[in-house]
Amino acid sequence: MQYDQTRQQWPTLFIDPAKIKEVFFVVLQNAVRYNHPGGKVIISIERHERMIRIIFNDTGVGVPKEEQDTFFTQLFHRGALVRKVDVRGMGIGLSVARLFVEAHKGKIWLESEGKGKGSKVYIELPLDISNLQRSANV
Repeated sequence: MQYDQTRQQWPTLFIDPAKIKEVFFVVLQNAVRYNHPGGKVIISIERHERMIRIIFNDTGVGVPKEEQDTFFTQLFHRGALVRKVDVRGMGIGLSVARLFVEAHKGKIWLESEGKGKGSKVYIELPLDISNLQRSANV
């Protein structure tokens, strides 16, 4: 279900804005950096049960299936295709993004049909995080 701002009020998320802004920045920066000239990045927001899902969909270089599981779990990991496109970067941005999202009791993952077919990064954040301990660690 997609939100239509004219029909419903947007829900309030209790998040650390600086941390989630950093997550969005890292994901968007990757979507732009590893896109094709004239490519597109489409950002959409949906509600799924008690979660808000933000989807960053790009038309870029894509991610081979065998590399998709490591994108958010390994520090200093950069996929083979992205190393060919842009040699800058240390490969820690998406791992840090995962830590920030998980600290908010959310999930982040990537889907791609493979080389040259773009990718989608999904970020889910809970609507009700009353059990989330509000601390400097979030």
